[in-house]
Amino acid sequence: MGSCGMGTPSAGGLHGPSSVPGDSPRAPGPNGGSGPAARTGDRDPGGPARAMVCPAAPSKEPPVDRSPAPATAVTASRPGRSRTILAAIAVLLGLGAVAAPASAETASPRIVGGKQATITQRPFQVALYDPAPNGQPTSPYLGQFCGGAIVDATHVVTAGHCVFSGQNGQARPVSSVRVLAGTARLRDGAEPEAPTARDVAVTQMVVRPGFTLSNLDGDAAVLTLAEPLYTGSPQIDGTTSIAP
Repeated sequence: MGSCGMGTPSAGGLHGPSSVPGDSPRAPGPNGGSGPAARTGDRDPGGPARAMVCPAAPSKEPPVDRSPAPATAVTASRPGRSRTILAAIAVLLGLGAVAAPASAETASPRIVGGKQATITQRPFQVALYDPAPNGQPTSPYLGQFCGGAIVDATHVVTAGHCVFSGQNGQARPVSSVRVLAGTARLRDGAEPEAPTARDVAVTQMVVRPGFTLSNLDGDAAVLTLAEPLYTGSPQIDGTTSIAP
């Protein structure tokens, strides 16, 4: 179904935090350290940096023969926090698209070739956020740490590392995870919520058996929600099915 994230498209890529079904860029190590400690990048509270962005369609130009460069760890920031992300330099075979080298002074999180998407186009996409990361209530914009995808009305799938804390490696309490669905924008402060948005608590988090933070094998988890995201036909705006 493709990976989407929250950010702002630009000529060089998408600036802003990345969120995919369960995750966010991370250094091997919470998604939702490696986990959520490596989730986000610079945000512009006044701009459109909280919109959903998805990869653009593949280019039809002839492929370019270039050798991949090694991955480089760089540091990005968000309000009041410092996060380490993994900037991978890769060649997309057959597409001729190459990521630019990253450096600590100039790099910022991005989705190369991304374009803004609407929730109608990606209705399955959800955001996971901590409503009080430091014991103080906050908005989805500041509390978001991972993404996920709707499985059915009361279940969401995400990355296994997303249910562990990026600070101590311990499992997150279910009270520290909420699911925001039905919107492609992360609300900030007193900003009104989208009329189609659903903000639901989590009652249970089950990690795939055998998953470990040390190597991220089996990096998947299923969240059970306190109430259904929808009733009846699972659609947004009557056009696109939310779940299979």
